[in-house]
Amino acid sequence: MENNKVNQMKGAYNIGRIWAFIIMDKYENGKYKFQTCKIDELKQIYINLKAVKHKYCKL
Repeated sequence: MENNKVNQMKGAYNIGRIWAFIIMDKYENGKYKFQTCKIDELKQIYINLKAVKHKYCKL
């Protein structure tokens, strides 16, 4: 976030088979807030992941 000069980042982490998709917001006071993604945001993440797979994972 600091390098790209943005105040919001979307990402995921997993523990075993459990995946969590989150949005992290940075406020002007330097604090961060994490929230889980809504269904529309999850659909967009899925579309993005499929596009990356198609571009870089040609079998």
